[in-house]
Amino acid sequence: MSIILFIFTYNKLDMARKPKEIQVINVKNPKVGKMYEFVWAKISTYHGTLIGENAGLTKSYGVKWYSFSVPASPADAAKLGRPYWIYPCSIFDIIKEIPQIKIVK
Repeated sequence: MSIILFIFTYNKLDMARKPKEIQVINVKNPKVGKMYEFVWAKISTYHGTLIGENAGLTKSYGVKWYSFSVPASPADAAKLGRPYWIYPCSIFDIIKEIPQIKIVK
Protein backbone atom coordinates (compact mmCIF):
# COMPACT_ATOMS: atom_id res chain seq x y z
CA MET A 1 0.00 0.00 0.00
CA SER A 2 2.80 2.44 0.81
CA ILE A 3 4.45 1.84 -2.60
CA ILE A 4 1.27 2.82 -4.44
CA LEU A 5 0.91 5.92 -2.26
CA PHE A 6 4.55 6.89 -2.99
CA ILE A 7 4.08 6.50 -6.76
CA PHE A 8 0.88 8.58 -6.69
CA THR A 9 2.53 11.33 -4.63
CA TYR A 10 5.64 11.36 -6.86
CA ASN A 11 3.59 11.65 -10.07
CA LYS A 12 1.48 14.42 -8.55
CA LEU A 13 4.60 16.44 -7.64
CA ASP A 14 6.15 15.84 -11.05
CA MET A 15 3.06 17.14 -12.86
CA ALA A 16 3.14 20.42 -10.92
CA ARG A 17 6.55 21.43 -12.29
CA LYS A 18 6.64 24.06 -14.99
CA PRO A 19 8.76 23.41 -18.06
CA LYS A 20 12.00 25.41 -18.17
CA GLU A 21 12.02 28.44 -20.43
CA ILE A 22 14.57 28.15 -23.24
CA GLN A 23 16.58 31.36 -23.32
CA VAL A 24 18.06 32.67 -26.56
CA ILE A 25 21.03 35.01 -26.97
CA ASN A 26 20.14 37.61 -29.64
CA VAL A 27 23.34 39.68 -29.40
CA LYS A 28 26.42 37.45 -29.07
CA ASN A 29 29.13 40.03 -28.25
CA PRO A 30 27.75 43.40 -27.14
CA LYS A 31 30.26 46.26 -27.39
CA VAL A 32 30.74 48.99 -24.78
CA GLY A 33 29.52 52.39 -25.98
CA LYS A 34 26.98 51.08 -28.50
CA MET A 35 23.20 51.53 -28.25
CA TYR A 36 21.01 48.49 -27.64
CA GLU A 37 17.36 47.71 -27.11
CA PHE A 38 16.88 45.60 -23.98
CA VAL A 39 14.18 44.28 -21.68
CA TRP A 40 14.39 45.24 -18.03
CA ALA A 41 12.76 42.96 -15.42
CA LYS A 42 10.83 41.18 -18.23
CA ILE A 43 8.38 44.11 -18.19
CA SER A 44 9.67 47.17 -20.04
CA THR A 45 11.70 47.69 -23.20
CA TYR A 46 14.36 50.40 -23.10
CA HIS A 47 17.01 51.85 -25.41
CA GLY A 48 20.33 52.54 -23.76
CA THR A 49 24.10 52.72 -24.09
CA LEU A 50 26.14 49.78 -22.82
CA ILE A 51 28.39 50.96 -19.97
CA GLY A 52 30.15 47.68 -19.20
CA GLU A 53 29.88 44.21 -17.73
CA ASN A 54 28.38 43.89 -14.24
CA ALA A 55 30.91 41.62 -12.48
CA GLY A 56 28.87 41.11 -9.30
CA LEU A 57 25.73 39.84 -11.05
CA THR A 58 27.80 37.79 -13.52
CA LYS A 59 29.49 36.03 -10.61
CA SER A 60 26.17 35.47 -8.78
CA TYR A 61 24.14 34.11 -11.71
CA GLY A 62 26.83 32.44 -13.82
CA VAL A 63 25.79 34.22 -17.04
CA LYS A 64 26.94 37.59 -18.35
CA TRP A 65 25.17 40.68 -17.03
CA TYR A 66 25.69 44.20 -18.32
CA SER A 67 24.91 47.75 -17.15
CA PHE A 68 23.10 50.18 -19.45
CA SER A 69 22.64 53.93 -19.15
CA VAL A 70 19.28 55.38 -20.20
CA PRO A 71 18.77 59.18 -20.39
CA ALA A 72 16.63 60.54 -17.53
CA SER A 73 14.08 63.33 -17.72
CA PRO A 74 15.21 66.74 -16.38
CA ALA A 75 13.11 66.25 -13.20
CA ASP A 76 14.60 62.81 -12.55
CA ALA A 77 18.12 64.04 -13.35
CA ALA A 78 17.78 66.71 -10.65
CA LYS A 79 16.75 64.05 -8.09
CA LEU A 80 19.43 61.56 -9.16
CA GLY A 81 22.28 64.02 -9.46
CA ARG A 82 23.22 62.56 -12.85
CA PRO A 83 21.54 62.77 -16.29
CA TYR A 84 20.91 59.03 -16.72
CA TRP A 85 19.44 55.90 -15.12
CA ILE A 86 21.52 52.72 -14.82
CA TYR A 87 19.81 49.39 -15.52
CA PRO A 88 21.32 45.90 -15.12
CA CYS A 89 20.48 43.46 -17.91
CA SER A 90 21.26 39.81 -18.64
CA ILE A 91 22.81 38.73 -21.95
CA PHE A 92 19.49 36.99 -22.66
CA ASP A 93 17.52 40.24 -22.31
CA ILE A 94 19.44 42.24 -24.94
CA ILE A 95 17.16 42.33 -27.98
CA LYS A 96 19.16 44.06 -30.71
CA GLU A 97 21.72 46.72 -31.53
CA ILE A 98 20.36 50.11 -32.53
CA PRO A 99 22.31 51.61 -35.44
CA GLN A 100 23.87 55.01 -34.87
CA ILE A 101 22.37 57.75 -37.05
CA LYS A 102 24.95 59.83 -38.84
CA ILE A 103 23.96 63.40 -39.66
CA VAL A 104 25.50 64.58 -42.91
CA LYS A 105 25.50 68.30 -43.70
